[in-house]
Amino acid sequence: AVFATALAARGHPLIVEMIDYWRRMRPGPGLLPGRQHFDPVEVPKLLPFIGLLDILREPDLRLKVRLAGTKIEETLGPSLVGQYLDELVPNFPATLVAKDYFRVAIDGIPVWYRGRQTSAIGKAFLPVERLFLPLATDGIAPDAIVGLMIFGAQIR
Repeated sequence: AVFATALAARGHPLIVEMIDYWRRMRPGPGLLPGRQHFDPVEVPKLLPFIGLLDILREPDLRLKVRLAGTKIEETLGPSLVGQYLDELVPNFPATLVAKDYFRVAIDGIPVWYRGRQTSAIGKAFLPVERLFLPLATDGIAPDAIVGLMIFGAQIR
């Protein structure tokens, strides 16, 4: 996993488009965009690949699926919405994907990854290219993660 704003510019065109949109959503220099800045009408071709997670911090840090695009559900399975990742993914805290999510949730740092899928749900054998971006209602403390995931043959 690497910082999204560095190497992800070499990523899939949908990844690059999502980074550009996230940057344009920012309410000001040094601030993170929030869910209130995200307008699905502006990125219709990205929607099937987008997931949205709520960051819950009490009593412990947990991630809950708020939205999963059709391409994500086709690969990882239906009924993701409303689930906590630590209940959905076996041994979640030890997975690479958990470390990437937590980096975004705790540090507010975008993460991009291209390689083998690192969680044992759905079609775990497929290659994946994924981008996790922090969202913060107040512009500072991440309270959600917007992710874009491209699986298997969809990767260029």
